[in-house]
Amino acid sequence: MNPTCPLCSGTAIKQLFIKEAIVYYSCNSCRFEFSIANNNANLDNAITDFETCYLQYFDEKASDRKNHESVLRWIKKSFQKDPLTFLDIGCGSGKWVNFLNQKGCEATGIEPSDALFSAYLSGKDCFYKGTSTGYYKENSQKQFDVITAFDVLEHVTDPVDFLHHASLMMHPSSLLFMSMPDSGSMYRRLFGKRWHYFNKYHFSYFSEKTLQKAVGQADLVLISHTYRSRYFQLRYVWDYFRNFVLRKKTPYRPADKGLIIPINLFDNMYCILKKA
Repeated sequence: MNPTCPLCSGTAIKQLFIKEAIVYYSCNSCRFEFSIANNNANLDNAITDFETCYLQYFDEKASDRKNHESVLRWIKKSFQKDPLTFLDIGCGSGKWVNFLNQKGCEATGIEPSDALFSAYLSGKDCFYKGTSTGYYKENSQKQFDVITAFDVLEHVTDPVDFLHHASLMMHPSSLLFMSMPDSGSMYRRLFGKRWHYFNKYHFSYFSEKTLQKAVGQADLVLISHTYRSRYFQLRYVWDYFRNFVLRKKTPYRPADKGLIIPINLFDNMYCILKKA
């Protein structure tokens, strides 16, 4: 029995392929692509279950500061005032939130993974363990100038609900900044099921068109989308390639030293949204 589309609730669903025991689908009505797995590795993994490149991603690295500085400049172009209040949803190990607070901003992070929260965020007042839905229920009067969710939307199984609760924590002049894989990209079309974003951690795959539909249902408007270069340590790139393309395990080694390179495959959208 085919599932229901998480975006439009349509039942005209076709199976795209099976990869590593995970079934990937496309909705014939809205063209949204999604996957269904038996468990949610994002939430179920212990810290030792994550691939080497994931652990390196969580580590503090020299490339992080270059990326954070670049993203903060991009965000501040949309605002006249300073400092800004930030909410980062899916904050991982908290690097972005820590950076913002060091810059004099008022930043809060939300992280639903028990493993990540215990390893990186426990005991710090600026972090909340749970979902954005849970945070809103406990802080329904709180609103932020900027909400960020970088590399997060692909990890959620109900993207419209996620976007809706983000919008509830925005005032009329707030903006939501996001990044996510672009399922309409040339790189995705070229590699098909071998696309590196098709993995056990990702459930929702957006093109610009399906993202437009999702944000409309959440009372948001997509202002712009673009493709930005990001800086990576060469060690991380090598281990990411081996872990998610070649599907090989690699021993953990910190990726905080060595050559830093910019990468842009034009398959990851950076988006700005506002309240409708």
